[in-house]
Amino acid sequence: FEGFQEGVKSVMLWQRQKMEAVQLQGGQPVVEYRPVAEVVEVPAEYELAMEAALGNRLQMLLSSDADAAVSGVDYLKEQKNGRSSFFAGAESNAVSSSETQQSELKGESGVQAMLSDVVRVPEGHERQVAQIIKDIVIVDSIRTALALRPNYSGKTFVTVDGDTLSEDGVLTGGASENADSGMLKRRREIKELSQKREEAAGKLSLAQASLQKLEKQHKALAEQLETAKKQSSEKEILITGLKKDFERAENELNNAQTALNRQQEEVSRHDSQLQVLNEKIVELRETLLEVKEKKQGLERSVEALTEELRQIRQGIDEKQQEV
Repeated sequence: FEGFQEGVKSVMLWQRQKMEAVQLQGGQPVVEYRPVAEVVEVPAEYELAMEAALGNRLQMLLSSDADAAVSGVDYLKEQKNGRSSFFAGAESNAVSSSETQQSELKGESGVQAMLSDVVRVPEGHERQVAQIIKDIVIVDSIRTALALRPNYSGKTFVTVDGDTLSEDGVLTGGASENADSGMLKRRREIKELSQKREEAAGKLSLAQASLQKLEKQHKALAEQLETAKKQSSEKEILITGLKKDFERAENELNNAQTALNRQQEEVSRHDSQLQVLNEKIVELRETLLEVKEKKQGLERSVEALTEELRQIRQGIDEKQQEV
């Protein structure tokens, strides 16, 4: 409620306390007061015009009924904490000009819009706000306002720069020191920042979820890295052992190759010897055949001699018997 009158702030804070008390008791809080500036929504290009046209009426508190307005006044008197204006309601027939006059005015050169046509109001406050902003015309310049005023009495003219010509002929204009800090602009910025905050909160929630996921992944990777380091140390030890085994096997292979070379030399030498021996075997086989033939002849001779010997022995046996 920065920029609001002290009485308005006091009533709004009082309402907030009552709402919090009702919520603590489990009841449904009822909003009794809302400043006009907190109710209306106006395009950014018309904010300054509406600020200038309504002035302090932007701080007027819209109340649900006359009793609520009276309660607010009584509270301020009891607390002796400033003053505030209350708007208790508006009749549906409270319209200051006919539709024909409105149409004629919109067709005039330099008229940009009726303020009531560019202001949006939430349900429940349409009639009240319509009563407050009735007969306010947005024009392109104060000169246009001066030219139109004689033909359209009861109208308040305002430019987008904030110059106003009231229905009673009071011309107000110039440079405003607080043009960049009006209630409507501040409320719009608060709304935009609240939306950005919600978007940022959503992004933050997603980022936190992603962070937690990444932290879990990081933890898992750290554990895997530690395991990999242990396995790497074990593999290095194994590799060192395998290198030694390889060197030993390489030496053995070299020795075996040397031995193989010697064996091959011996094999070559033995092959030469074997060839010589094979040639001798051939000669011996031929000799063997000759020997076999001689053997057979000798065997036949032996058989004959054996038979002759047997006969001689038989004769000897006979002689011995005779002796």
